[in-house]
Amino acid sequence: MSEEQFLILREWFRFVLEQYPCLTPVLIIYLRCAPEKALERMLARG
Repeated sequence: MSEEQFLILREWFRFVLEQYPCLTPVLIIYLRCAPEKALERMLARG
């Protein structure tokens, strides 16, 4: 993943966290340290 893609994902996840503060703690950890994994998990959940 390029740095530009990473920055876009990070900003998107920040927005998601602001809009949906009830996300599970595990997903929040993934969002902060491994956004690619968090995206995979979110897509797998539908």
